[in-house]
Amino acid sequence: MLTFALGRGIETSDAPAVREIVRRGRAADYRFAALIEAIVLGDGGDRHTQCVKTLLEAGANPNLPDAAQRSPLALAKARGYDEIQRSA
Repeated sequence: MLTFALGRGIETSDAPAVREIVRRGRAADYRFAALIEAIVLGDGGDRHTQCVKTLLEAGANPNLPDAAQRSPLALAKARGYDEIQRSA
């Protein structure tokens, strides 16, 4: 769902838009993919960190591994995103 929104001009750093996407996507459980995207496509700055926090508050699991067995937390650590790691 976040990918769809990004294709329509929504930024991963746009916290109000991310909150709305999370609210609408909760039933379909897009939180995990959105969390991965916010980390991988983000820069680890304040706005992306806030979006990650929003996704975590909505129930995204930072320890759930992807198909390559990398968790969002591991991805944040590999990129040196200290504040995102602390948020998880």
